[in-house]
Amino acid sequence: MSRIDILNLEWPNSERDLNISTPVLVYLNKVFGYTVVSKNIYNGLFYLKYYKPKVLLLSNAIGAEINYIVSKYAYLSGVKVVTLTSEGNFVKGDLAQFLWGWNKEKVFYHHLQNVWSKRALELAIEEYSEFSEIGFVGGAPGFDKYKLFKQLEKTAFLKSHKELKKYKHIVGITSYGFFEHLQNEAYAKKHKINERYGDEQIKMYHKDFKVLEQIYRQLITENKDILFVIRLHPISPNVEKTEFKYCYKLPNVFVSNPSNASQRTFNNSLSITECISVSDIWIAYESTTMLEAWLLNKPTIVINPTRYDLKREQNYKGALKTNTIETLNEKIKAILNNELLEVKALASVRKQIITDTIGFDDGKNHKRIAIKINDFIKSITKQEIDTKKIPIGLTFKHVLDYKKQKSKLYQWYNPHVVQVYKQKDDENFKKIFKRYEKVITK
Repeated sequence: MSRIDILNLEWPNSERDLNISTPVLVYLNKVFGYTVVSKNIYNGLFYLKYYKPKVLLLSNAIGAEINYIVSKYAYLSGVKVVTLTSEGNFVKGDLAQFLWGWNKEKVFYHHLQNVWSKRALELAIEEYSEFSEIGFVGGAPGFDKYKLFKQLEKTAFLKSHKELKKYKHIVGITSYGFFEHLQNEAYAKKHKINERYGDEQIKMYHKDFKVLEQIYRQLITENKDILFVIRLHPISPNVEKTEFKYCYKLPNVFVSNPSNASQRTFNNSLSITECISVSDIWIAYESTTMLEAWLLNKPTIVINPTRYDLKREQNYKGALKTNTIETLNEKIKAILNNELLEVKALASVRKQIITDTIGFDDGKNHKRIAIKINDFIKSITKQEIDTKKIPIGLTFKHVLDYKKQKSKLYQWYNPHVVQVYKQKDDENFKKIFKRYEKVITK
């Protein structure tokens, strides 16, 4: 017998994933009355056995090995599995990474999947016709926060840190997490990176990484009157391995690196939303965060030293384009001087990209998805849950790993694990749940 209606399993310190699943979960609880619980996915097999939920909700069923394992065994046990999408800007010709990820079996171990846009759904069905049975368009709930919450303002941020009060302008720069994947030979081989992108583009990435190290150092060094907020990708625990290697210690730099508390600079926990909201300009080599910046009406600049026509998402088309330190400096100064003609000229392009990418920007994606999930649950006529199908040995191993890596002693010796195994992850889940509970209505 099920103890709860819906079990949500997530990485407890993943800002991105929690902002995807939590608003949906809150709506399902607050409006439809379902009993819901959020727990750490790294102990997910135990929680499946304990709660025997009618439905398992995930922000992503295939983005990490643990997500795939939990989704698979929940599905095989008779639990109805619903997955959202954390990386939903599907790229034609490279859909495998979006739909399969760590699922090398290429079997859908979920009953329902939300995708961000009509374009994404059509691409998925075109390549995998069976996706039409489980896929639906609900929009991207992770972007609803820009409409639901009041954002941190630049003046308030600067005042909150006395050492920053002297700055008038803030320029935000985000790292490209893919660079870190390229440095991991085992990962690159397992995920066939060279096959997917081609040798020429991989060589270009390595070259551009080295060029960016120098461009960012020169940019920040030459503009001492500007505060630079640099944001690391969630998979980057070590800033020394990013393109910010030579600039993160400069005096006019504020580092936001949520995955490693040992590299704190002023306020390590500044969220991606806050990083963007306090910035006057947002810069990236390649990142979905450029679209997030548009939702906050922030001008964006893409810096690609070699070329722009990569195998990539289309976000770069809505940003100002630069390839050298000289052009980057020019465009930054123009924007800060309120010379925005070039930015305004791309407004229609950005609007279309937003529609093609996240479907809707009205802040109601969580509502659309929750309504679809409610209809799905109501359609269930018979359900037999047998969690004995979840291997007891694997469950026991996960429990031991979970307890060991949550210990204070282990985390002191291994600070990189804090992103996955927080000391008080239940408190983190409750905190973000309450935050959304205050703003979500029918």
